[in-house]
This record gives sequence, structure tokens and C-alpha cells, in this order.
Amino acid sequence: MPFRCALGSQAKNAWPMTARSCRLARHGGCEPMAWLALLWAYALSLVAVSITSMTALVLRRLLRERADARRLMHRQALIVALLAPIAESSGRAAPLAALDGETAAETLLEILTLVRGVERERIIETARDRGAPPVLRRQLAKGGVRTRILAAEALGFFPEAETLRALRRAEQDMDARVQVAALKSMVELGAPFSIDDLLARIGAGSRLSSLVSVLRMAVASQPTEAIGALSRPGLPTPVRIALIDSLAATHVSGSVDTIAALTDDENIEVRAAAIQALGVLAHSTCASIIAKALSDQDWRIRLKAAEAAGRLGLVEFSEPLCALLSDEIWWVRFRASEALAALGEKGIAALRAAASGGQDSARRAAALALLERAAA
Repeated sequence: MPFRCALGSQAKNAWPMTARSCRLARHGGCEPMAWLALLWAYALSLVAVSITSMTALVLRRLLRERADARRLMHRQALIVALLAPIAESSGRAAPLAALDGETAAETLLEILTLVRGVERERIIETARDRGAPPVLRRQLAKGGVRTRILAAEALGFFPEAETLRALRRAEQDMDARVQVAALKSMVELGAPFSIDDLLARIGAGSRLSSLVSVLRMAVASQPTEAIGALSRPGLPTPVRIALIDSLAATHVSGSVDTIAALTDDENIEVRAAAIQALGVLAHSTCASIIAKALSDQDWRIRLKAAEAAGRLGLVEFSEPLCALLSDEIWWVRFRASEALAALGEKGIAALRAAASGGQDSARRAAALALLERAAA
């Protein structure tokens, strides 16, 4: 009984304390403990997220390294198989259909760009026997962008009817780089292709830089059509300049008269491109045109004329080139000094005379050219 009374007394005395504690809790006395619990939960969640992320990154790296190792093994096997006809070995490897698509196309392109002649033909025949064309056509249709580009370039070594059909379908690809690669392979395969169609693709020049190499190949195979297109009115300026450069780069002799006529064009950029092209073509009729251009009112024409005079070695133009050493445009003075340095002893003598007297601009330009020549 005493124990029970004591216990009852303690319970009675404890009750008001418990009630007080509850009142304190209702007024915010327990808030710090709640915030501490939330912080712990947040910290634990961050730790869990960090561990999960690190685990995912490690697994991703391991998978990538494994894929790279497998790709390297396939590449080595493919190299051994393709080089077997040259190395006189019996390299054994899986057919191309069993290899990674991008690896097969990239390796094939790398090897074919390093060899020429009979050896290249043997490698192409080996690749064909191992099923390269169907694999490349499948990659061109369904691969990623880089894979489609590589496949389109590699198909240029396999002149087959089905290959040409696949390349023509790739001309409508969503990616412009794939279109250019397919177009280039078609030109290399000798597929019938119109200069007009190519110029229509270039349009206002948005993809001009990527199509320059294709345009040069087309101009080399169809020079008459290219000259006719250049004479056509209404072509955009970038297209006209690309045609002029392509005709000069492929040294189409029949284009000299057409290009020479463009040196009087109303468009300054076209005139400059025509003067530069005449310097590349090095035709006997170019000298009089270049002589006139050396005193043109536009500095871009004078610059290109000075470059052409130096390229052609026109020693008789030493005097007008010396006059350009005092030109108001620095680039013209620089190109004129380079042209004089390329004319041999007479040009060097003219530079020395200019470096020892005359205007300050001429002296500096001549001295710079002489210093560069001495350093070379």
C-alpha cells in the first residue's frame, strides 16, 4: 500500500508536468527537434543520390571501356582481313556484317585512302567478298549521323546499281553533311549528274563551302556545261565565284575567254575572282588584263592583280608593282612586295631601291619583303 500510494503520488505529481510539456509542444517547444530530423533525412537522401550517381558513372565508364575494347578488337580483325591479300597472309576475321557498323566504315575508309592502284583494288574486292556493300547501305539508311556520313563516303568505292540507288535516297537525308557525302560519292562513281542540279543545291551559298570539292569534280568531268553555266545570267554571286575557282583549279583551258570577260563584270567580287583565276590558268592573254587591273580603282582588284603578276612571273610589270608599294591599302603594298620578291633578280633589285629611298610606306613594305626573303 505505501508503494502504491507513493506511486500514485508520483503519478499525480507527474501529470501536471506532462500536461505542461504538451502545452509547450503546442507553442513550438518541440520545433528544433523536428527541424533536426528533417535535416538528417535530407542529408541521408543526398548521400543516397550521390552513391547512386557515382555507381551509375562507374558502370557507364566500365561499359564504355568494354565497348571500346570490343571495337578495337573488331578493328584489328578487320584490318588483318582486309590487308591479307597484300600481306600474302590468310587472316581470319568475321564478316563485316558481324562488326560494328561505324568501325567497319571508318576502318575501310582509312585503309583505302592510304593505298593506291592494284593493292586498293584487291582490298576493295576483299571487302566486297566479306559483304561490305550491303552493310554500308544499311548503315547509310539507319545509322547515326556520323555513321551515315562514313557509310556514304565508303560506298564511293563500290560501283553497284543498288549502291547508286542508296546514295540517291541519301540525297534527301535530314542532315546536310550526309547529303554532301552521298553527292560526292555519286560524282566519284561517275553517276550521271547535272551541273545545274548541283548549282541549284548550292543556291545562295549556304552550303557552298562543303560542296566546293564536289563542284570541282563535277566541273572536271563536265567542263562545257560548267562554262555554259558561268555565262548564264542571274546566278548568285557565291555560285559564280565557286564556278570560276573550280574552272581555274581544274585548269579547263576553254574557260579562259569566259573568265577573261568577267574581269569587266560590274560585281567587284566576281572581277577579283576572275583576276585570281587568270593567274592560276597562266594563259598568254592574261598579261594585258593583269596590267590593266594593277591600276584599277578598287583595291581588291589591285591586290589580286599583284598576286597574279607574281604567280605568273611577269617581270615586265616590275614598275607598276613598285608603284603599288606606296598604295594606301596595306594589303596591296604587302602583296606587291611579295610579287616583286617572286620576280627574281629584277624584282629584288626593285625592292632594294624602294627600301633605300622613296615614301615611308614603300620603304617599310620593301624592307619587310627583303627581311622575309632573307629569313627564308
